[in-house]
Amino acid sequence: MASVGVFKEVPKYTSGRLSPISTSEVGERELEFRSTLQGLRTDELPWMKLFHNDELYKVFVNELFCLNCDDEGETPPASHVIEQILELTPFAKSLLAHEWSTPWITTDDSGGIRLSWRQGARELRAVVPAESRRERYLYWQEGSSHGTIPNFGSATLFTRLHWLNGQDNRESAV
Repeated sequence: MASVGVFKEVPKYTSGRLSPISTSEVGERELEFRSTLQGLRTDELPWMKLFHNDELYKVFVNELFCLNCDDEGETPPASHVIEQILELTPFAKSLLAHEWSTPWITTDDSGGIRLSWRQGARELRAVVPAESRRERYLYWQEGSSHGTIPNFGSATLFTRLHWLNGQDNRESAV
């Protein structure tokens, strides 16, 4: 599993658009992902609004983009997986506000990403595989109770993070 690093600022923002960058500023993986975003208006990207206005979310995005920056021979995350993570997380972060905690971010051997949160006896993992034949899922656990939620969306991620923080004291069953 790969660990994360931190870097300065991602991505550069100029006049409502993403600006071109050089490879000397960032790693190849981020450059590849940014190229998919070129020409998009940043006001159309919910994660970009949070990135510029929320320091905790900025840390999360920096860690996400820095996966495998040091290139330890591990498989870097696939750009479509990063895109899914950036589509899924802004809703939960916005609604949770100060209760959001930055997850532990790891990659697998095939370019997928796992986000992991733990609060007391509760644990939540969001798994986004790179292979198109496998669907993303949430895994939750509290003591001996556990389960999975297949093909989750941003509202389900929020609900489970709300549960993780102890805000929802109903039974853990889905």
